[in-house]
Amino acid sequence: KKRLVVNLSNVQNITQLPEDAFLNCYTLKKVVLPSTINAIGKGTFYCCKNLESIELPENVTYIGEVAFLGCEKITAITIPENVTRIGKSAFYECKKLSEITLGKNISTIEDAAFSNCFNIKKITILGNITSIGDSIFYECNSVKKVIIESDELFTEESFCNIIKQLKRVGKNVGYDLDISKIKNITKLPEQIFEDHGNINTI
Repeated sequence: KKRLVVNLSNVQNITQLPEDAFLNCYTLKKVVLPSTINAIGKGTFYCCKNLESIELPENVTYIGEVAFLGCEKITAITIPENVTRIGKSAFYECKKLSEITLGKNISTIEDAAFSNCFNIKKITILGNITSIGDSIFYECNSVKKVIIESDELFTEESFCNIIKQLKRVGKNVGYDLDISKIKNITKLPEQIFEDHGNINTI
């Protein structure tokens, strides 16, 4: 079957992709988006099972729920620094996704955002995420490295919430945790790593 490449780079004055715009578009292989896009709507690329490549414009601030759910062939995606919120199950079951970087401006990650991303090996968290849903990394069992760092205020509550979400990642291999670049955490909360048998080194 032929695979579809969609180039929207010359389309002007579009700021948001509509909900379900490419829903179940199984032939879609690559998408080039216009720089004016600032939001990826709910279910925009839902179950685009053959989508391999997409670059999110720097203006994007929001990635809607189930936006990339079931995009099984995406191996890497860069989440722009301006993104502040990732919706529920946004990247659920992106089975070949191997690395994610959560930029310094992300404040909200909703339930199951990266659940069932079985192949993720590295997670980098650069911001003070103030609102974290449940099971955001559920069944991310191949994680080998987690880096948490922040140049700005990183609250104890945020830190605890992130560590809680990492409790079951990498259970197939164990992972190394690097928190050396968190600037304003002077004391680790009590029992913060209780039952974290999956951590190899800190």
